[in-house]
Amino acid sequence: MLFGCLLETRVREKKAERIINSVFKSWSSLTNYEHNVSGRIWLVWRDSVRTTPVFKSDQMITCSVALKETEKEFFCTFIYARNTVEERKQLWDDLCDHHSTPLFQGKAWMIMGDFNEILAGEEHSGYEQTPNLPQGMQDFQKTARFYLLTDLGSQ
Repeated sequence: MLFGCLLETRVREKKAERIINSVFKSWSSLTNYEHNVSGRIWLVWRDSVRTTPVFKSDQMITCSVALKETEKEFFCTFIYARNTVEERKQLWDDLCDHHSTPLFQGKAWMIMGDFNEILAGEEHSGYEQTPNLPQGMQDFQKTARFYLLTDLGSQ
């Protein structure tokens, strides 16, 4: 593994550096403690990876990533979304802003993590009893369909 992310760490910032250094010896790291006291997102990477932060919030970290052997750049967004529909609206807005930024045009972009929302009703065990889509799922689908180039209709 050359780089990765830990989500929902629930570790106070004072202990984070010690833990990261003991588990990921000689790796570099980036966290989002300045946006959340629990440091919800930790990124780690080896020396063979060049990682440049682009954007951080309490729900996501986006960075430019290049493997030093190829120098091909791509973007990664690591997400740990908030629990409520209202709190996630900022996440959807931030992702849409990323998509429309010239920096991202023509570049590969991976988005991964815990969205705290399902994308399709069939993913929920009670969907057949209540087939109405909740607002949070509608917001996620709208973001995925129109801004992240995901074709939900083909599923």
